[in-house]
Amino acid sequence: MDILTLISQSIILLLAFGLVYTVRFALRKMLLAAGITPARTNQLVRRVQLSLYSWLLLLAALSLRGWFQADEGQPDRLLLILIPPFIAIIWLLVDPRFFRLLQALPPSWLLYGQSFRFLQDLFLYLGYSIGFVPLQMTFLWLNFDFTVGLTAPLAGYIFFGKQRFQRFEAMIWNIFGIVLLIHNFLIAFVSYPGPQQVFMRWPNSSFLADFPYSWMVGFFLPLALLMHLLSLKQLVRSDQTRRRQFSLDRSRRGKS
Repeated sequence: MDILTLISQSIILLLAFGLVYTVRFALRKMLLAAGITPARTNQLVRRVQLSLYSWLLLLAALSLRGWFQADEGQPDRLLLILIPPFIAIIWLLVDPRFFRLLQALPPSWLLYGQSFRFLQDLFLYLGYSIGFVPLQMTFLWLNFDFTVGLTAPLAGYIFFGKQRFQRFEAMIWNIFGIVLLIHNFLIAFVSYPGPQQVFMRWPNSSFLADFPYSWMVGFFLPLALLMHLLSLKQLVRSDQTRRRQFSLDRSRRGKS
């Protein structure tokens, strides 16, 4: 294994563990701000951290065994990676208890968290330089996702810094981020060997079935999508709350 390949793998490993720590930190702050006792908070945080590490270990084990490298180049098994995270995303979006906790999270944090996507795109460029990532998956051609990672710190500060709450602009930014996320996934999908493959040149995106790159599909992508969707839900619900409060204030003034 050459040094550049080792560096590329190290970037993914560090990103994954850094994201787990970030989720742990944000969850702890959110639970404490929502009034959950420190003992209960520590218990819940440990459970979530254990679940995330277990998922990463499962993906690593399956990747190392070559399970995602399906016969005849079919991407079916690789797509199965997305099913458990998507179930978790749907559950978090519809669970009213989680939304009550989400209200305690500063809205800027969900935007700041998308910064990791810039580092992910730097990895893809490095992988292209080494020779195992296709050109169309980098910012040299069809990957524009780096713009989300670059603008995430600015967006969080401009939209929500210093008592600002620019709801509409933040929603547009989140929608833009989701569109780019789906776009990048589709580019990777049609670059994967199989009947759906459009980009026939070598290299292809089959590296995503290997360790640790399968974490990009099974962890990075769902986490980025979840942060966008939670941010949108937070913004929509905050607007509804403001409208109800405005109607209530008007009603009170009318009675007085």
